[in-house]
Amino acid sequence: MKTPALLVALLLLLPPVTLAQDEAPPAWGEARKVCDLEDRQIKESSGLAASRRHAGVFWTHNDSGDSARLFAIDAEGRTRATLAVEGAEAVDWEDIAAFTWRERAWLLVADTGDNGRVREHVVLYLVEEPADLPATGSLRVAARVEVRYEDGAHDCESVAVDETSGTVLLVTKQRLSGRPGLYLFPLPEDLARPAPVLARKAVDLEVPPLTTAMDVSPDGRLAVVLTYGDAYAFPRRDGEGWEQALGRAPIVVKLPPRRQGEALCFGHDGRSLWLTSEKRPTPLFEVPRR
Repeated sequence: MKTPALLVALLLLLPPVTLAQDEAPPAWGEARKVCDLEDRQIKESSGLAASRRHAGVFWTHNDSGDSARLFAIDAEGRTRATLAVEGAEAVDWEDIAAFTWRERAWLLVADTGDNGRVREHVVLYLVEEPADLPATGSLRVAARVEVRYEDGAHDCESVAVDETSGTVLLVTKQRLSGRPGLYLFPLPEDLARPAPVLARKAVDLEVPPLTTAMDVSPDGRLAVVLTYGDAYAFPRRDGEGWEQALGRAPIVVKLPPRRQGEALCFGHDGRSLWLTSEKRPTPLFEVPRR
């Protein structure tokens, strides 16, 4: 059957259909230093997450050696709250993720550092994000999740949550050589009584071995892995799992020099990236998405 000439003409006037896998790759502009954090108690900002409940607020924590506590900071460098985490132990906290799950806002604190690769299991703490930000106070752990890797102990400083699927992503840190590995597992079905988790390896990443942080955009379309130098972005196409997305060569995100930069997150817009450093004075950087 022939297509009528008028219909052909109308079709030619329509914009072309662009498939998700053909979208232009993401790109970022030049990083700018926003401020230095004022709080001297934040000695080694090792993780960073944008609050899901409080616009303009970020959560951070110190590296090993501190008590189990979280700091809520703003983009002016002020501390809005310092909250102890009851039911948690700070062995080696390395990252934090903020996400929405089943219509509730959560924080995941990753006690996953293991420089000597001797821990039989590492621990993830799930805490519901508070509706208010008192200057001081406490939060209670909703779930303590013990995690073992299927192939033995690893050091890990990069943990993220894909809230669109309820998937936890961990990327290992390689000290000398080799490629960091991606490990995956689903969020526990029963947060009241979470069972121990076996994290299964999905793929090796084509990034430098010293990975220090990770985040997934709220829409689940983009993962970014941080190193002491630059960051590496992995777009996810329609219908793909993270093993396919992170198995490809990444897009390099150029970053400014930082003194031991170990914290990164997507901003409240889900596009820009934010960074801190473990050395004081602690800078807060924004990297805008083009």
